[in-house]
Amino acid sequence: MLASHRKRHRATLALLSALLSACGTSEPCTLIGCESGLIVRVSGLPDGEATIALQVAGQEPVIRKCQSTATCELPGVQFTDQTPASATILVTSGDFSKSFVVTDLDYEDHRPNGPGCPPVCRTAVVTFSA
Repeated sequence: MLASHRKRHRATLALLSALLSACGTSEPCTLIGCESGLIVRVSGLPDGEATIALQVAGQEPVIRKCQSTATCELPGVQFTDQTPASATILVTSGDFSKSFVVTDLDYEDHRPNGPGCPPVCRTAVVTFSA
């Protein structure tokens, strides 16, 4: 009886050791979400609401609004799931209207839950002065 108890004890310790060593090989993943897309920040706009339109060749424009010009600057406007290589961005606020052409956008990959953990989100930020 003592021998079978020792065998179970050894088997339990071996299993526990294997589980603990597996835990130490990588960091645990968290559950933070993220969204890919283009972030547009515009400073120097006249006071009031502003509209930012993302125009990509061959597609319908995607339009976002800033309730105040301060929010157009920070945090900016995110065009979720829009990751074009180039685009025209039209900014309007009151009597102000200006278009900006962006090419060779540089998207960065982000893993908010840690290295090797999903999801992977791609974002690029463009900043303009009105």
